[in-house]
Amino acid sequence: MEHVHHDALFLATMDDLRNRVTTPRTEYEALMSSPLLRKLLLDSPTLVDLVNRSRMVPVEYVINARPPIWKQLGEEAPTAYAVEDGFDPATALVAPAPTKVNRDQLLSQMVAVYRGEEITVKYLLRYAAHTAGGVHFDPPKNDQERAAQALSEQMRVGGHPAGGRTLLALGRVVVRALEPLRQRIALEAGI
Repeated sequence: MEHVHHDALFLATMDDLRNRVTTPRTEYEALMSSPLLRKLLLDSPTLVDLVNRSRMVPVEYVINARPPIWKQLGEEAPTAYAVEDGFDPATALVAPAPTKVNRDQLLSQMVAVYRGEEITVKYLLRYAAHTAGGVHFDPPKNDQERAAQALSEQMRVGGHPAGGRTLLALGRVVVRALEPLRQRIALEAGI
């Protein structure tokens, strides 16, 4: 029974995430992608691990891994920076560098900077889910989460607080990466 429950939850989570990140209408929808992404990427065990334990479908996330211009030039980071849509190679404005990564590499990818503090996917996601209200309203727990909070309060991009569009880009990357697993589970379920 548990296996079936995890499969159904995974399929519903994927449908919900796809809808939120492909046609976002509000800041709320971007924020509410964070609990779905947390469930898929951060929880222990993740929902992906639970449904893929016996299936062993390879999962590779394709991100835009082009370093920011200041790193390419060996210069100091700007006061505020967020990669936003540029995280997803399909929506990057500057020549993307599509790179396949595993979950740990995905989570450790730098996606923003605020006053010298680099913010990774993991801590942007934790900030959105645990501090900004995706799941909880807890105070930030570390410097990266505090930097993500300060950045989101100081900068807006495309109508969203800084980092919001990055969550949407992350969601699109995750949906594409997990599509083979989603198809396999749906096929097994006869959907």
